Parts: sequence; structure tokens; C-alpha cells
Amino acid sequence: AIAYMETEFYGKLCSTEGKPRVNCLGHTHIDVEWCWDRFVTMEKIQRSAATVVDLMRSYPHYKFMLSQPELYIYLKNGSPETYEAVKQLAAEGRWEPEGALLVECDCNLVSGESLVRQITMGKRFFREEFGKDSRVLFLPDVFGYSAALPQILKKSGVDYFMTSKISWNDTNTMPHDNFIWQGIDGTEIFSSFIQGQKYTPTPDRRTTYVGNNDSNFIYGTWNRQSDKEYVSIAMNTYGFGDGGGGPTKDMLEKLTRLQKGLPGFPVAVSTFLYDYLVETEAEFLANAKKIGKTPKWVGELYLEFHRGTYTTMADNKRDNRRMEFELEKCESIAMIDLIEGGTYDAEAFAEAWHKVLHNQFHDILPGSSIKKVYENTKKDYAELLQEAKSVVDGKLAAISERLDTEGGVLVYNPLGFARRGAIKIDGVTYVTDEEIPALGYKVIKPKKHSVKAVATEKYIENDFFRAEFNAQGYMTSFFDKKNGREVLANVGCKTCFYEDYPAVFDAWEIDKDYFTKPYVPTDDAACEIIADGDRLGVKFSRPYMNSKIEQTYWVSDIAKRLDIETYVDWHENHQLMKLIFPLDVHATTALFETQYGHLSRPTHKNTSWDEAKFEVCAHKWIDVSEHGYGVAILNDSKYGHSVEGSTVAVTCLRAPKHPNPEADMGEHRFTISLLAHAGDIGEGDVIRESYDLNQPLVASVIEAKNGSLPEAYSLASLTGNQVLIECVKRAEDKSGMVIRMYETLGGRAATTLTVGSNWKSAVNATLMEEDICELDLVDGRIDLNFAPFEIKTVIVR
Repeated sequence: AIAYMETEFYGKLCSTEGKPRVNCLGHTHIDVEWCWDRFVTMEKIQRSAATVVDLMRSYPHYKFMLSQPELYIYLKNGSPETYEAVKQLAAEGRWEPEGALLVECDCNLVSGESLVRQITMGKRFFREEFGKDSRVLFLPDVFGYSAALPQILKKSGVDYFMTSKISWNDTNTMPHDNFIWQGIDGTEIFSSFIQGQKYTPTPDRRTTYVGNNDSNFIYGTWNRQSDKEYVSIAMNTYGFGDGGGGPTKDMLEKLTRLQKGLPGFPVAVSTFLYDYLVETEAEFLANAKKIGKTPKWVGELYLEFHRGTYTTMADNKRDNRRMEFELEKCESIAMIDLIEGGTYDAEAFAEAWHKVLHNQFHDILPGSSIKKVYENTKKDYAELLQEAKSVVDGKLAAISERLDTEGGVLVYNPLGFARRGAIKIDGVTYVTDEEIPALGYKVIKPKKHSVKAVATEKYIENDFFRAEFNAQGYMTSFFDKKNGREVLANVGCKTCFYEDYPAVFDAWEIDKDYFTKPYVPTDDAACEIIADGDRLGVKFSRPYMNSKIEQTYWVSDIAKRLDIETYVDWHENHQLMKLIFPLDVHATTALFETQYGHLSRPTHKNTSWDEAKFEVCAHKWIDVSEHGYGVAILNDSKYGHSVEGSTVAVTCLRAPKHPNPEADMGEHRFTISLLAHAGDIGEGDVIRESYDLNQPLVASVIEAKNGSLPEAYSLASLTGNQVLIECVKRAEDKSGMVIRMYETLGGRAATTLTVGSNWKSAVNATLMEEDICELDLVDGRIDLNFAPFEIKTVIVR
């Protein structure tokens, strides 16, 4: 019977000639943590890899791809024998290690530097362990894709982007499966969606991010390819996933038959991911040239689903934000110590970054994992924050011992621009009169100030603004004294609560009609005037159902912005809390910060694409401006925002019950700031103020010393205010110092980087710290030109 089938059916009736192809690649999607913790994942990868190794002995055509070096590390540590078998299969060209990132991280919430470190660690692992340079960003299950990604990827040596999650959109369908994706800076990258993973409606919308190999699935995969005039190939990753497993014998048997070219079916072939994308891009570009039109998508790949992930598990998001800033602070101050004869513990920093990057996995950071996961992350962050404090305290002490000074207060500025600001000494806040150099320190002698700012139960005021309050503790007025403008169109900083029962995916979702049931508490709030050194505060306290809310409005003599520090002891079920700011500014678009820049989104609902963006992600600030004037809302740990017309709402807390019944319960502290400004965001110092809010100055009281170091020092600085230094660290190869910068306003810029005279040479480098070209370094200065939102990495040696 087998012989008859070979000659009469496969031989005479089947053919592979001239048929479209479905590239079938074995895969298993393993969530690093989700409905299980990391210790269970260690077992899942061992079982999954062992199954693949065993089946490859029987099926010579079987090819398999696995992403996420974190899983390989678990396998290497837990089952060395299986790991060695995997390495052998990779050497034979049957197992593909690919994916670029250490873990498949969330791409909305993490910082730009975190994305760079994800790729750095991911690519380094694949290179060192498998001798392979990872060239594909493979992210099947991530909840939206930042418009900063194309530039980050290209400058990291990643040439292709592939996902499938966008097929989950609840409103609109993406017009193409293969297209050129253009980021905020103009960088373009070839992108492709996995047709085999396209979402097909089911009652609970479930998918395992891998498909099957039965005839119906292969046929459907080709049918779902939306760009048949551009490509004759489709991609199907097959196997069991989410919790691992991978392909089964049954799937491989079916693939064996479908490779024959059955009548009426596309041909199933086994091809690696990278090879598929290289071939697909070549065919796509050739046909685009013939057709005279190239499909392109400009800006973010916004997922019209899972909008609650910008907010759920707020404490976890706050810890991530804090650690991103703390690690950059540690690296920069350690660099100063190293240059001046001290040490730089690169291994300790790498280990700390590894923990942070692990916790950025796309179910951990978004807040969609079980309680046990967050018990682990809370422990991680507590240890990391303590370690970071020890590093900074130790480096300050080491530097102070080598100073030539009469004593005073040693103030360190971890940011890339000089600034004045608040410092804490023995728990009391003081405001510095002197500017602290960029990425540097200065010894100051704090003066006792006579605070001119005023705080009463009804208003607070300084030379920049006057804010007035009603009995509920809400703002009835915010008057910009410098520009003679009333900022609020109505009562502002209202705590507004909404019923929050998503139809599906409790921790992930905010339904589009959530706003139909708002509630703003109207009870009077208890009021208290607080003095904190050079700051004054007005604190309003009120109960809300089972919870307690305290909001303190802070003012100092030099404060351009109004900081609203909020404490919530949260014990509600299925409720969503927002802070509402109705602004007296006319705008049809608003600006939202993302990694290494910002993007514009509409504030109206003209189209279905506009309407779907009723909840969006921003990092440290958003800005609503008309010509010549605007208002920015800054934050120190929030990501979910909505803007309709000129009303801005910051989403602060949720209370879902699945998969973690205790999500967001307990105490929360966060700061939202109001900054009015003339001109655009550059003239209004919006970006610098947002960094200042998130990365305070560090102070330490010191005694007189007779050392060799000056009382003021700057590691690196830039001229002008358009380009900003994001990161300073030791080079990965220990050859020098890395300075990472980006243009912040979306325009051309010229600037001079000053690094000191002890450096002998400089190069422009990739994000992976590979030399591109030499730069002229004259007397410690380098002249640089930037394109809009351009990221530059300079290494001085």
C-alpha cells in the first residue's frame, strides 16, 4: 500500500512545482513566567527540549526554532546533557537559536536602555554559546510595539521583525502581513506577521502562539496570507506552546505527507526563520518594484487589545522604573570612581541588569501573572534597590575620600545636564542654589533659606504658579503667573473611579465603555499644611469605600512644576482609578513620550483607528499644546493615559482578580506633576523636568579632606538642550567609556560632547558597541550632528 501511494498518488498526482509554499518551523512558546513561576519554567524547558531532541532522531526533515536565551540558560543549568544535544543539533543546521532578546519582553513599558540591554545580552549569549549572530526580533506574544524599535533594532544589527499578536486587534485589521515598518526617526525594517498564528475568533480568544500541521491548518495559513501579490510564501510555526511542549510525532507525520505537494494544497516545507525572512524580503521588494507600490506602516504598532497592561500591578511597574534609573546611576558614578583610580564592578552590574530584564517579560511587567510571580519580583527588587544604594553610597564615600575640600555636602547629579534641585539631608528636603554639573558632582555649602512660597488650605503659590483648592482637595485653578494663563478648564486633579469588569482577560483588559460609569467622591477632605525644609505641602486626606487616599501638593521657591504626591491604600474590587486634568488648551493631537523620543496621537475619534486608542501608553510625560503654549503631565511610575479633546487622564490603579486575586491591593505611592509652559516642549523644559522628577540628586555630608580631586567634576556633558545623554557606562570590552545620547525634539541638532582631556580617541559605534567610524576628539570635545530622534553611541578610549 505504501509503495502504491508513492507511485500512483505522490508520484503521479502530487507536485511541488509552481505552488505557493507554507514554511513550517517547529517551535514552542514558553512564557518565562505567567500562570507558573520561574522554577516551573525550568522544568518546562527541559521536557520540551528533550522531546525535540528525541523526535529529531526519527525525522531528518524536522527543523526547530527556540527564542529567549533565558530558557537556554535554564536548560544548560538544569539538564547539561540535553543542552549539549541541542548545541550539536544547532551545529548540524537543524535547531535555530534566534530572537535577539534575552526574554520576550514587553515593548511598551521598558526604557530604551532596557531594550538595548535586552538585545546586548540576548545576542551575546547566542554568539558565545552557538556562534550565531541573532538577526531577527521574534515576538509573537507582546502587547504592542513601540515606534522606537526600528532604529534600536537596526543599530543593534537586527534586520527583521516578526510577530503575530497584532491579529488580536479588537477594532481594525492590519492591511498587510509583509511591510516596511518605519519608526519615529525614519529608520525602516522589513516586518512580517506569522500567518499560521493569525487569531481566529473563539469564545475565549485563546491561542498558544503556535499552529498545527494538519491539512486544514496548512491550507488556512496560505489563505490568511494577505499579500499574495507580493509573496508566494507564508509562515507557520507549529507545536504546543504557552507552557511548552513543542511539535508532536503526529504533526511531523502530517508534515512528511504535506511536503509532497498534495493536489489543491500549498507545499509545506521546513525552513528556518531567518532564511524565510531573507527569501520573503527579496521576493517582496522585487514584486513591490514591479507593482510600483511598497506596503509601509509608519509609527507604533498599537495593539487594540490588552490596554489594562499599562496599569495592572502598579507597584511592580514602579519598581521596574526605579531600577532602570538606579542602575544607570550606579554605572555612571562607578565610571567616575574608575577614572579617578577606583573600581567598576561590571559583573555585578550585569547580574543586576539580568534580573531586571528577566522581570520585563511580557506577562510579568504588564501585570498579567499569578501572585507567586510577584512575590519573587518583590524580593528581587528589594535586593536590587539595596544593592544599588550600597553602590552609590560606597562610590560617594570613595570619591569624598579623594577630594580636596573644606567639607560641606557632596551632591551627585546622575543626569546628562546641569541642574539645581531638591536634595535630602537627614530626611529633610533642601533646595540647592548652585548648579550641579552634568553626570558629575559638586561640593556645596547649603544655605538656610527664607522660603517665599506660600501654602494654605485654599491655595499654594510661588513665583511661577498659584494653585487653588476646594474643600474636596481638588484644584479649582492653576494659574501660570509667568505667562498670565489659567491652565484648567474645569476642576482638576479629580480622583475618578470606574467600574472595571472586562469581558475577557481580567488583568489584561480595559473595555472601551468603561467610562460610562464614573464616580468622583464629593465629600470634604481633611487638610494639613506640611513643612519639609525648603518645601511646603498641602495634604488632603479622604476615605474612599474600603480605601484611603492622601494627596500632597508640593511647592518650593524654584519649582516650575506642581508635584502631586499621592498615597493610596487600595482595597477595591474591579475598579479603575484615574486622575483627571481638564486643560484650557486647544489641540487635536497630544505628544506621548516613548523610548528615545515621543510620538503624536489624536485627541479625537474621527476614525476607527483613532477611536481604538482610548487608552494608550506613555513613559515619563505627555504634553497637550496649542501654538505658543502647552501643558505637560509628568509622572514617576505611570504608563496608562487617555486624552480626549483637551482632557488628560492618568490611569493610576486597577483591581482585577484573575490570574492574581490580590493584584494592586495594598499601599501605593506615586507622583503626578503639572507643568505649564510657553512654546513647545523644548522651550518648556518638559523632557528635562520629567527626568528630574524620576532621577533626584544624591547628597552626602562630608568632612574636610586633603586629596587630589576637585570640588566639581563632570563625566560628560553636551551643549544646548536638544540632545540628551541617556547612559554612561564602561564599554563591554572594558576598552573605554560608552556615552549614549539621543535627539529629543524630533529635529536636526548640532552639539558638542565634552568628556575631559584624559581620553585619547573616540568612535561612533553601534548599540552593540561595534566601531563604525572614528570621531575627532580635540581637547576632550567632540562635535556631533543628530538627525530627528537619532540615537548615537560614542565610545571614548
